[in-house]
Amino acid sequence: MLQRQISQPILALAETARAISDRRDYSVRAKRLGEDELGLLTDAFNHMLTQINEQDQTLRKSEARLHTLVENLVEGVVVSDLDGQVSAFQSCRGGHVWIQSLNESLRHLSEFGEIFELSAMDGTVWPLDQWPLSRILPVRDS
Repeated sequence: MLQRQISQPILALAETARAISDRRDYSVRAKRLGEDELGLLTDAFNHMLTQINEQDQTLRKSEARLHTLVENLVEGVVVSDLDGQVSAFQSCRGGHVWIQSLNESLRHLSEFGEIFELSAMDGTVWPLDQWPLSRILPVRDS
């Protein structure tokens, strides 16, 4: 009986954790089965899930706002990590915005110089190493 009092709440927590992991549904809560330390552990676990769920919802809303913002820009956007590895870009051509999903052949900022040109207000084309993005990201030789 003592073993059941200990193992039942632990198994319930484990089952809840498995359900959350499988479905990525942070709204699931573990049922509190006692007023002892395992009940306190269940409460803490559920509180942690509430915080994760709130953060997940906030992140999803923020990502949706960012996606809407980027989709409605009239200028090009390049998304890259700090090593210059490009994950996505959006460009404008002839007033039409298009989003390019990357293939294996276009993965680094240095490869954009072969496809796009950036020019000054007077029409002078800037070399890749003068692009604003290349001032903060490394440009490697192609």
